[in-house]
Amino acid sequence: MTSDSMVKVEFLTANHHLVGHVTTGARRFSTWLNLVSEPTFTLDNAIVRSLEELDAAEIPLEFVLVERQAVVAAIPREPPVTGEATERGGKPLEYVEKMRREIVVTLPPFALRGHIHLAKGADLRRVLATSRDAFMPFSEARLVYTVNPRLLWEGEVILVNRSKAQLYWPSPDLDGR
Repeated sequence: MTSDSMVKVEFLTANHHLVGHVTTGARRFSTWLNLVSEPTFTLDNAIVRSLEELDAAEIPLEFVLVERQAVVAAIPREPPVTGEATERGGKPLEYVEKMRREIVVTLPPFALRGHIHLAKGADLRRVLATSRDAFMPFSEARLVYTVNPRLLWEGEVILVNRSKAQLYWPSPDLDGR
């Protein structure tokens, strides 16, 4: 990665799907998204698509200025970052053993199903209620546009704007296990 780290990403607002590149200053995308303090950021080499007018053409643009609080969800399309410890098969010093829980989140006009990773023994309710990240990550996630469920996005990670989320609940066990 270069020191500027251009990362391809998808952003979803209540009305638009945007694809382009952000400059993260050599930070991992999720870290950059949660630490950026400016109310707007630039999406370069962007394509904008209306979710309300699906027949309308995509609009290619040199850049789009995005209001951070308008973002409902973000999907990084970057290769996973591997540290030296994981390349050697070891665990990083800050490693904490975690368990995975499947969660459903409503973010009108979207709904998400994905996994949250909790430290073993952590209380799920407390983690969901007290997370300090403005954008909470969900792995192996699927986001559906509830107005038109044919529109859906999947990602290794989807970050949800906590200020847009209305409900969180553990995914029901549909297999009867």
